[in-house]
Amino acid sequence: MGAFNDIIFADEQEQEIVAKNRWKVLIVDDEEQIHSVTKIALRGFVYQNREIEFISAMSSLEAKEILQEEPDIALILLDVVMESENAGLELTKYIRDELKNSITRIILRTGQPGQAPEREVILKYDINDYKNKSELTSQGLFTATVSAIRSYMDIYSLNVSKTGLEEIIKATSSILEKRSFESFIEGALLQILAFMKDAKNALYCTNMGSSIDNIGDLEAISCIGDFKDKKGQKIKEFVGEENLNIITKLIKAKKNPSVLDKYVGYFKGVNERNNLIYIELDRELLEHEITILDLFMSNISVALDNVELISETKSNQVEILNMMGNLAENHSKETGFHIKRVTEYVYLLCKLYGLSQEECEMVKEASAIHDIGKLVVPDEILNKASKLTAEEFEEIKKHSSIGGELLLGCKGKILRLGGIIAKEHHEKYNGKGYPNGLKGEEIHIHGRIAAIADVFDALTHKRCYKEAWERDRVVELFSKERGEHFDPHLCDLFLENIDKFYEISETFKD
Repeated sequence: MGAFNDIIFADEQEQEIVAKNRWKVLIVDDEEQIHSVTKIALRGFVYQNREIEFISAMSSLEAKEILQEEPDIALILLDVVMESENAGLELTKYIRDELKNSITRIILRTGQPGQAPEREVILKYDINDYKNKSELTSQGLFTATVSAIRSYMDIYSLNVSKTGLEEIIKATSSILEKRSFESFIEGALLQILAFMKDAKNALYCTNMGSSIDNIGDLEAISCIGDFKDKKGQKIKEFVGEENLNIITKLIKAKKNPSVLDKYVGYFKGVNERNNLIYIELDRELLEHEITILDLFMSNISVALDNVELISETKSNQVEILNMMGNLAENHSKETGFHIKRVTEYVYLLCKLYGLSQEECEMVKEASAIHDIGKLVVPDEILNKASKLTAEEFEEIKKHSSIGGELLLGCKGKILRLGGIIAKEHHEKYNGKGYPNGLKGEEIHIHGRIAAIADVFDALTHKRCYKEAWERDRVVELFSKERGEHFDPHLCDLFLENIDKFYEISETFKD
């Protein structure tokens, strides 16, 4: 099974197709005697340790009603001539064409073979056998029934395998779109339950460590069904002592017994993470379903490692971005929480503007290096307390171009996004900004968002060349610069929600 060591399955109901451990056989005939004779002929019938459950219909109309309620019928013993000469043939077309049931096996039986020639019927209709009632002995009926049920099981197995593979393909695209560890796991559990339609409860739990001596201390991370309120708890607090003992025994034994209504999968991930997937079922799975689940779960274990590695890489990248941003701010003596505040302002404005969650997070991370170009500006200019000369201002304006060129040449998506912000956050909506005098929507939306965030923080906090502005003065400037310095729509969003921006400012005081 690859990375998964332990799997167990339920033992109550086999599955939907063999409810109560019996093969469902539908007898459709307008002669009561045929029903009785058929049941006598197949009395004591057992195939794969399952008996027959007979269902009777006296007409094709009654059979239609039964088939709508009982989709898991393995075999239909169908009379051709009933309320009409072709009632059985018409029912066959209904089953295949309207119900889209290609799995149930159909044996046509007729007492008047001349009315429906055998060759024509076999070629035209999707049936599995054609028998003359007068020639059908008890042994012949037994043999035909065994053959039909065996065929039914083979086709059902192929369909389940096909469905399972489709679920795996669908899951591969959907769960790998998840960028966080927890959202990946939740998506994986939902895909498992989509395939195992009668699974009741599922959870994923984990902890970090080189060993798993105390299994009960594993923490629930994603929970579905009756476990939905257990997130954050240790499994020993809610699965019960009996179930915990079962889980512990299976993990340590590394065996796959199939006698319980539980599914346990344990595997060791990257960074010494212990992973446990626990599912409660209502039935025992057949061998071909287990094969599909094995494949599915093995893929999840590999994908989970990849997601964790991606998450770790992303976390490291964000940390580096913040370090680079803080390095630039320290160089300009703008210490404290300036970077943190600007990234939070940017994130809030992205949300208000309606960008996707993923884009909001990326812009937030990238905005940490909006002033990276300041590293090349001389200290005496960058930290000058008095008014800059025209030559000094031209020198300091270079930081936008330098930062943009540095980052836009990178391969990383966030770094390139940071390059856009670094280069364009000093552009003005009226075209009078720098470095390129871009106007209106020529300025990237991320640059327009960062412009408001950066100016707001600069105005509301002390700098070497100024004191912090009071709120009324800040509002007055943004109102005045709406459509001039700032994108008018973004400016409106900012002013309408200015209390939220001040809350961020208060939360991250220098």
